[in-house]
Amino acid sequence: MANLTEQEKWEKGIYQIEENDPVHGGEDGITNKPIKQLANRTSWLKNQLETTKQQGRPKPLSATTTEAVESDGHTHSLPQGSTTQKGLIQLTDSINMASSVFGASALAVKTAFDKAESAYNLAESKQSPATTLAGYKIADFAQRALTASDNLNDITVKGIYHNSTYRNTPNNNYPEEQSGVLLVLSADEQIYFASNGKMFKRLKSNNNWANGWVRLDNLTTPIGADQNLDEITTDGNYYIVGSSKATLAKNYPVERGDGALEVFGNGYFQRFTTFHSCQVFNRRKVGGNWTNWVMSAD
Repeated sequence: MANLTEQEKWEKGIYQIEENDPVHGGEDGITNKPIKQLANRTSWLKNQLETTKQQGRPKPLSATTTEAVESDGHTHSLPQGSTTQKGLIQLTDSINMASSVFGASALAVKTAFDKAESAYNLAESKQSPATTLAGYKIADFAQRALTASDNLNDITVKGIYHNSTYRNTPNNNYPEEQSGVLLVLSADEQIYFASNGKMFKRLKSNNNWANGWVRLDNLTTPIGADQNLDEITTDGNYYIVGSSKATLAKNYPVERGDGALEVFGNGYFQRFTTFHSCQVFNRRKVGGNWTNWVMSAD
């Protein structure tokens, strides 16, 4: 007994054996004709399924990938960021580039921080004619170290305030738990240069700091493999690569959906964009709890 020879092709129809058809077996026998046609269809469908499965596999993305479907997978283009559009940003180590396209790297911000700290140390080492700023008739610009009891909400005199050690920062209204340099521009405006290279700014409105700290250095922060999105409440841009790390248990909008996270509105709003499907989800915090993710219609 031999097997029928299958052909990988789509048969337009399946032959119906009529009542008066003779019973003929064999490779080209009338009895085997509909069976061969069904076998050919099955072989064709199997090949199409394998091809579709291969094309459905996501391939690595980069700044230069385009929308493409190939035999071994598919790719997507990634949006390029600018002052009017969210997307990928090229970092630069330069601290004096006049550009609104590039973002400052951690090294660039750290260099700026080091220069600010160096300037502070240099100023500390200099003496005025009267050994104080008052000798230069400057009465409203302070230079001093921050203490463990200093609350940044209460520092309103213009000046440079240096924190060289770790502080219990949430209680003292630091932007995050990092040492650094506080620059007070006025009673209503503060800038903090953290020692990890980040830079923050805040403004007082209606005699309070309710609007919170806003990060200025445009850095994109990687999301930790075990980090829960509910815990990310500092305004800024974040990303995760590796779909196995993004799970519903960690409050991602979709299972195995790596992508980019934007946190804004003083930590009360989140927007997540998946890398592979380019789906956009939004949610907000109400009464201390996050609402469910809602996918944008567009």
